[in-house]
Amino acid sequence: MPSSLDVTCPRCGGHARYEHAEIALINRKKNIDFFRHSRDFSTARVETHGGKANAAILWHGLHRKDPLTVPPLPREERLDDWIRNRNIGPKLDAGVIACPACGLRRKHLLDWPHDALFQIEHRGKLLWAFTRDHALELLDYVRSESRSRGQYRHKVFLMKVPTHFLTAKARDDVSKKLEALLKSQ
Repeated sequence: MPSSLDVTCPRCGGHARYEHAEIALINRKKNIDFFRHSRDFSTARVETHGGKANAAILWHGLHRKDPLTVPPLPREERLDDWIRNRNIGPKLDAGVIACPACGLRRKHLLDWPHDALFQIEHRGKLLWAFTRDHALELLDYVRSESRSRGQYRHKVFLMKVPTHFLTAKARDDVSKKLEALLKSQ
């Protein structure tokens, strides 16, 4: 799952952005108070290979407009632990949701795929996409008579599309629903 997702705003129903919170171990015990009192972080005790450890959770974009900016850290903590896709910690099902339409910006517990902005139903089954880019490639892939994923940027995502949505009988209906959804957003 990508770090950033297009989601439906729980307040206004508009197009909101969700950023996964990330977690990293706190390198020095003396820094726990720094993270505990920060606006951008919170702390937790987490299971590690050797027992339990203190960790800091970074809430990307909670109090900053740029969700990719990592706030200043104590000297002993490594910035590398907070750079996207290099984090040693697990992805959380919690993060920050930000809606430009209504101004909502808060912590949010992700309910996927219910929260997905790009989702359609076809014969009782739900098809969704993480972002607009994913939805555009999904539309192109569904329309295609060839199932070659080599030219697509999100080929791993497309590998997991259920056959239910890819049959020749489903192609027109699924394509029309995806087109209408993309035009409305």
